[in-house]
Amino acid sequence: MTDPRLLLLDQELVVHVYAPTDGPHAKTAHRQLQGIWDHCRDRLGMVREIAATGLPAVLPSGPDAMTPGRPVAAIEDRAADHQAVVRREHDVVNLSLVFAAPQDTASRRLRIGSASPPGWVEFDRWWGELAADGTDALLGVVQVCQALYAAGSAPSLDGLAHEARSVLTGAGRTPDRWRRGFTTAEGFAVWEVTPDDERAGRRIVVLAPEGREAELSAWTWSQGEPDMPPLARYLMHAAKLRYQARVWGEGEPRLRRLIGRVNEHVAQVRDALERETDDPAALGRLRLDEADLASAVRDIRAIRRTVEIAAHNMSAAVAEPWRGDRRLAEWLVGQLDDDTEYVEAARELAQEFGRLVQRSAADRSPGPFAQEATAPPVESRDERERERERDRERVRLRVGFAVDVERYSSRTSPQKLGVQQRIAALAREVLDDLGHRMDETDHQGTGDGINVFLPADVELHRALPALLLSWRDRLAADNERFRDRMRLRLSAGVGPVGLAALGFSGATIVEVSRLLDSAVLRGALADRPEADLVALVADQLYEYVVGEGYPGLRAEQFERHVVRVKDFERPAWLWIPR
Repeated sequence: MTDPRLLLLDQELVVHVYAPTDGPHAKTAHRQLQGIWDHCRDRLGMVREIAATGLPAVLPSGPDAMTPGRPVAAIEDRAADHQAVVRREHDVVNLSLVFAAPQDTASRRLRIGSASPPGWVEFDRWWGELAADGTDALLGVVQVCQALYAAGSAPSLDGLAHEARSVLTGAGRTPDRWRRGFTTAEGFAVWEVTPDDERAGRRIVVLAPEGREAELSAWTWSQGEPDMPPLARYLMHAAKLRYQARVWGEGEPRLRRLIGRVNEHVAQVRDALERETDDPAALGRLRLDEADLASAVRDIRAIRRTVEIAAHNMSAAVAEPWRGDRRLAEWLVGQLDDDTEYVEAARELAQEFGRLVQRSAADRSPGPFAQEATAPPVESRDERERERERDRERVRLRVGFAVDVERYSSRTSPQKLGVQQRIAALAREVLDDLGHRMDETDHQGTGDGINVFLPADVELHRALPALLLSWRDRLAADNERFRDRMRLRLSAGVGPVGLAALGFSGATIVEVSRLLDSAVLRGALADRPEADLVALVADQLYEYVVGEGYPGLRAEQFERHVVRVKDFERPAWLWIPR
């Protein structure tokens, strides 16, 4: 009978390990990664520096000693059959390891007493020994089983799957997975054979035609440099996605218990209202519930934002995200949106019953609630919507801003979608910094940006500094997370604003739009390639805030320009973040 190993040539195992640099598991994760590194040295004799990399053979003491975006250490054994490299990528430390069969040369002889070279079976066992100290604190571990097949045979995916299954340990555990193979844009055959109950660990098979060894290695392991290859980068972002799915799954029961507890406390308050009695303890519990619900909303939004970033970065790393990862991202976003709605509804219920208790107590004043009754009522969502409808019938003096993205039209459709999602998320974060939710503003997406008018009660001298500085800081943090760097133009003004059927009306939106589209602002960004953000502030808003000497922004940070666009001509103030 033919040995199936002869049909799959040059079997190799590439392992990518991902550890967080911060968070509750970061220290344990680094210890586990250090343990794998030490076992590589002790058990496989990987003690030599890889001379071509110029990297040391000693792992730094921790993530803080590693430079983001760069490889930090690399080792190999005497015959260069096994190599490992460690890199830091923003908030992740990545250890990549390759097991390769020794070549039949004087310097690379078989060293395991076998008449045939080792393959996936042996490599899998060796990896298990290296990871014996545990991997549970890591973001993810991915085993990539790769090999070559005879180029002239042109086998089908099913035929290749049959050959791979015959030599891969545990392949029978996932029979349905072998029917879901696909061919990448690079022409490689790929199967994910991870068991359904495994989220942190992944197992992938990649086969390439004989003669394309260098291309396969460049995609999965190394392009000749110690930098992260495309597949490793993709799998890193997918590991972040899967980690967030695990975090959500672990937190979901607690969230349900929180909502259930709120409903119980609301029922207790309702009973007190029906009895026309005071229950200060129940009201106190509701207030604690509101705080817990606010924290829950913040956490859910943070997870959703991380999921969006991971999905965007997966798309940037490979030509097409894998179907399972894409579906997981879409499903998880939907679940998080549902959770946000449930938690917001519970919070509004708690707020409304708290308001009713205060009103009831005031009616029976004096009493233990008398002092509390002076607190302003909390508006429900319906009341806020009715107030906004009344706003449509009157003109209000409001601060408005607009942003758009440089080179938006030159991006691909998936990139444009990602940019739109990032702008929307950034706008929400900036508004959070200003103490407002998006639904408290009037806003309109523009495709490559957004127009926003803040509520009429916003204090100008607080809003402008917070607005500019928040956009500066939030955008800088966002660009650290994404490979697709966004550069933004921002304009801000103040004046009367009306709401029309298709958006805004009045001179203020015209001024904000003209400033945003001006040659002054476009030229300022083009002339400063190092800048992520430039802003133009309308003269009136500048005079109200900076001109009056309010703290937060200094006059020397601004340059006066005259903006001319079509029949529009007005002074404005250019602000370049420093």
